[in-house]
Amino acid sequence: MQFNMDFLEALKVLMDDEKVDTGLKALMLTLPKETEFAEQFKIIDPQGIAVVRQYLLESIANSLPRSFIPFISRKSMRCLSCCRRRY
Repeated sequence: MQFNMDFLEALKVLMDDEKVDTGLKALMLTLPKETEFAEQFKIIDPQGIAVVRQYLLESIANSLPRSFIPFISRKSMRCLSCCRRRY
């Protein structure tokens, strides 16, 4: 799997912009729930959706400075702390 680097760069620019409201930053870092991903497909692969969503979380977390991690939800933080221990 490969993440779109332009998207990650855009997130970095957004996070570095002090003029952007912190609420908007938090909203931009919020991933859709697995059920929302599933609604986009005719054939649903729950395990595949979970793997891709986790990959997205890891990619975002690893590309952003630690100071922006608080914008991610507590549930996501638990996932991220597990991911960080694996690497």
